Amino acid sequence: MEELDVTRRGTYDWAELQDIFSRDIDKSLLKQREGSYGMALSYIDYEFVIDLLNDTVGIQNWYPSYKPIPDSTSVAGVAVICQLTITDSSGNTVTKEGIGQENFSAGKSQAEIWKCAETDAFKRAAVHFGIGSCLRSKAYLSTLPK
Repeated sequence: MEELDVTRRGTYDWAELQDIFSRDIDKSLLKQREGSYGMALSYIDYEFVIDLLNDTVGIQNWYPSYKPIPDSTSVAGVAVICQLTITDSSGNTVTKEGIGQENFSAGKSQAEIWKCAETDAFKRAAVHFGIGSCLRSKAYLSTLPK
């Protein structure tokens, strides 16, 4: 992702935001973990999304809200909906939702499990704005280490 002009923070309109949010992410900013069948899975972290939103729309022009999905707390884990609201320079506001989940596992506290579900939901809501969408592109993924 090319360097942003942070002096323009809060001055971008929706067309510019969409362009910025949908850009390929510099590979050095990606995190990796083991996915299915031992393959590497690339992802963006929570802080990357927060920094991008702060650097484009400004801290005062976006906010997440979370709510648990009723009856999602089961023996297996929890699920949460994140509603991510972003306001552009003209005052136009858009809200997108994402669902995150986390399974109960040994060694994780209840607070950690809820935090993981909220983080997952936040990043999934951000994808609906285009943030990290390159991670769904076969062409982009083919350039990443296996």
